[in-house]
Amino acid sequence: MNQLNSPLEEDQWIPLQQVQYQGVSNRYIKIMSWQNGLFSALPLLGVIGFMLFHRSAEATTLLYIGLPLWLLIPIVVMYGRAYCRSLGFALRPQDIVVKEGVWWRSHTCLPLSRLQHVTLSQGPIAKYFDYCTLKGFSAGSPMAEITIYGLTKGEGERLRQHLMQQIGDQNG
Repeated sequence: MNQLNSPLEEDQWIPLQQVQYQGVSNRYIKIMSWQNGLFSALPLLGVIGFMLFHRSAEATTLLYIGLPLWLLIPIVVMYGRAYCRSLGFALRPQDIVVKEGVWWRSHTCLPLSRLQHVTLSQGPIAKYFDYCTLKGFSAGSPMAEITIYGLTKGEGERLRQHLMQQIGDQNG
């Protein structure tokens, strides 16, 4: 039998729980909490402002409609915090593993030999707070196979350079 491709016994498998993930920073979680809260409140404020401006509702109507909607904001913020805490990645010699999810959890493992290109992106809020998102694409796939949120611009650039070097070494 070929030694390079002989089956591994189950006791030789590396359990996923033993992977040491790098999570997002507490600062990133705080920023995302504020962003989620503000973007949840803005539409509600717009609706209430419209109703008050046009005097199409009485105070009791606003209370009955507005109070339940205001209670959704902490729920959105708490879910966002839990989601941010679920994010993590691990760079290993042969692959990169990314985990995410609160209710539906996923662990994605992308072998570095399949990695074709890597991108960094920043929206206006992420740019202001110096955060970025790294996406890794595999050969033949138009969609990102892995997405790593909450990296500082410096971390993201160093990780992108490292991964691009790995790609170059395998192709070179």
